[in-house]
Amino acid sequence: LREFGRQYEIRVLIDDLDRNWSPHTASSARLIVSLLNEIHTLMTDNAGRLKPVVFLRRDVYRWLEANDPELLKRDPGFLDWSPDSLLLLVARRIARQSSISSSDPHEILASVFPDFTRGERTWDFIIERTLLRPRDVVEFCQHAVGNAQRAGRPTVDEDDVYAAWESSGENILIQAQTEYQHKYPV
Repeated sequence: LREFGRQYEIRVLIDDLDRNWSPHTASSARLIVSLLNEIHTLMTDNAGRLKPVVFLRRDVYRWLEANDPELLKRDPGFLDWSPDSLLLLVARRIARQSSISSSDPHEILASVFPDFTRGERTWDFIIERTLLRPRDVVEFCQHAVGNAQRAGRPTVDEDDVYAAWESSGENILIQAQTEYQHKYPV
């Protein structure tokens, strides 16, 4: 690792670490703390060459704040998603895939999505029906775009957004069941 790090910057991204985490299961909490300690050791040994990012749910991070005295030594950064930051993320993806020259995220979104869906601003419709996570919002938008493409349209209409919502609810339930190991009534 040191040899490789001398030639290249190493970026390590860790996601779904908290998939089976429970505050009531000591072993799952120790697993996360142990991994964070190991990453901290690797960062110390490879200072400036190793750049790790660990994605944790907010409830897990808050548990670590309350129960792990070493947390602050690991230099945590906190990324909080808001409707505006998610809009910017989606707009940048649209702009990258198209020839839109605007830098206004609302204009970029309006170039692909309708202004309103079922009487509600489309962006508000999407945000209100997803968790404030990039994966959920991007999936929702991809389903809507896919619906329009299957219908042979270059832009999304209100029915495409509504149809994406119908399937996204099922996807969110499946993800929640997997993450929290719990069955929700349908």
